[in-house]
Amino acid sequence: MKKVIQIIVLSFFFLTCKKNPNSENLNNIYSKDSLVVENDSVQGILMLNEFYSKFYFDDNIKIDNEQLKSYLSEKIKFKIDSLRNEENYVLDYDPFIKGQDYNGESIKKTLKIISLDNKNQFRVSFRLFDNKNEQRVNVDYLLEKDDSGKILINSILNDKYLNLTTSNSRKSLSNSENIGDLKIINWIGTYNGTFLRLKDESSDPRGWANFNIKIDKNFQDFYLFSYVEEKKSKLKLINTNNDELIFRMDDNNTIKIKKDKKSKYTLESSYIDSLTGKKNILLLEKK
Repeated sequence: MKKVIQIIVLSFFFLTCKKNPNSENLNNIYSKDSLVVENDSVQGILMLNEFYSKFYFDDNIKIDNEQLKSYLSEKIKFKIDSLRNEENYVLDYDPFIKGQDYNGESIKKTLKIISLDNKNQFRVSFRLFDNKNEQRVNVDYLLEKDDSGKILINSILNDKYLNLTTSNSRKSLSNSENIGDLKIINWIGTYNGTFLRLKDESSDPRGWANFNIKIDKNFQDFYLFSYVEEKKSKLKLINTNNDELIFRMDDNNTIKIKKDKKSKYTLESSYIDSLTGKKNILLLEKK
C-alpha cells in the first residue's frame, strides 16, 4: 500500500512539472504582455502576422485604409500618399502583396514570416493564388517602434518606391530614433507668409490670408488667419534633410518647407491648396 501511494505522488509530481513549462511558454508567446518582453524578432513576427490576417486573409472584405495606415510609420504613410495623388499616381499596385489582385485563402494558407539578418528586418512570403508552379511573393520589411513603443512598418526594403532606409534606420526595434530630433536645430525659428485667399480681391486687405509656422526643438505649430477662417494645428515632423522639412497637420494635410542654395524659403501645403483650389508655392520669411 505504501508503495502504491509513493507511485501516485511521484506521478502527480512529474505531471505538474511537465505542465508548468508549457503554460509559461504559451503565456510568453500569446499574452498581451509578450509584445513588450524579451525577443524583438517574436514581436515583429506577431505584428506582421496580425497585419496580414486582418487585411489579406479574406479578399471579399474591402480593406479599411485608415485601419491599415495605423500599422504604418508617418514616414511611409507620407510616401505612399505622395505616390498616389492626382498629379503623381505612380503606386498603382498594393505594395504589401506586390500586386493588384489576390486570393485571401491562398495567402492565409501559404503565409510565412521570418526574421532576416538584422532583428528589425523581416521577410513575409506567400502565394497570391496558390496555382501550380506559382512562385512565392517575398515582401521584405523594416520595422521600428514609435515613441509609445508600438511596432510599425517603416520601409519595404525590396520595393523601389518604398525602400526608405538610411544609415540611421538599421537599428534594433527597441532603439529606433525619434525623427523629430534629426537636424531640426538648423530650422528653429518662425516662418511667415501670405497668400490671396479671396479670388479677384487682391486690392482688398481682407482678401489676403496670413500664416506662420513656429519651429522649436520641442514643438512645431501652424497658425492661419483670414477674413474667412482661422486655423490652428500642431505639426508632426515626418521627414527632414538639409534642405527640406515635411510635417503632417492634425487633419492629415501636409506642409513642406524647402530651403534653396541662397537660403530662400518656400512652402507647399495641401491644406492651403484646398483653400485656393490650385497648387501653390509660397515664399516664406524666416525670423
